[in-house]
Amino acid sequence: MIARVEMISLSSDELGVLVAPSLGGRIVEVTDLGRARQWLWRNHHQAVSAPDGSAGYDDVWQGGFEELFPNDAPESLHGVELPDHGDLWSVPWRIEDLTSETLSLAAMSVSGQTLVRKSMSVEGPNLAISYRMERLRDNPLRYLFKLHAAIAVDEHCRIDLPGGFVEKVDPGVGNLLGPDQTARRQSWPTPVDLGQCRPASSGTNEFVYVHDLPQGWCAVADRRLGCRMTISYPTEYFPYCWIFMTYGGWRGHNVVVLEPCTNYPKVLGEAIEEGRAASLMPRAIEEFTVTVTVSPDEQAA
Repeated sequence: MIARVEMISLSSDELGVLVAPSLGGRIVEVTDLGRARQWLWRNHHQAVSAPDGSAGYDDVWQGGFEELFPNDAPESLHGVELPDHGDLWSVPWRIEDLTSETLSLAAMSVSGQTLVRKSMSVEGPNLAISYRMERLRDNPLRYLFKLHAAIAVDEHCRIDLPGGFVEKVDPGVGNLLGPDQTARRQSWPTPVDLGQCRPASSGTNEFVYVHDLPQGWCAVADRRLGCRMTISYPTEYFPYCWIFMTYGGWRGHNVVVLEPCTNYPKVLGEAIEEGRAASLMPRAIEEFTVTVTVSPDEQAA
């Protein structure tokens, strides 16, 4: 259970956040205190324990809010073996600073030879997460960095985006869109209203890229409870937002994963060839901030 793992709590009058530094620096809970809504999904089929980075990510996925770096799909690139979903999610993060409202963590990506720091602070309804990536080698790095926020949903929830175009990630994954829609540009949320979450009994799932977003945010609203959680991010760093959704159709899970990402498509080598991969110059530093906000939902039933 959670009590066996060191957890750090950050809070304001409106927001409660629970972080597990030893579990890949994962954010375990984001709770809207005023509306009693805990937003992050946890896989109850997995014990809460240090993740095994040598295992396939899907087989040991525990949920929560993680970061994926320097890749997603496992591959061998320029003589380097890149593990499934990178390595940040499976290594313990070191605590560098801690107060009742702030937490700073650091971790070394061995596969990316990059030191990654994240500083979290809670104020009012907002959780600000500031990232700092420092390249430790004398050669450039082409990489992927992706937020990976697993949201607990049911049929009363809706995925909200500011617009953009939808593209199916893989013709063999998902059953909401047809395989012929893999490379077609269609405006979000058409053609089957991907924004509407389904009940677990529907047995459906889908995985899509969304690109050409006019603004940098993604959200899930709970219309029954009248609240929403929004992730705001810089589009100059995250030009894409991937969304994985399963309503009982993949491993029996009922969860939506919001994934603002630097890259497209999924395979890093392909993204590099197509000029859609992030770059970090030798000894360079990259910094950016994302914000998680809980708020009332103006369209609540």
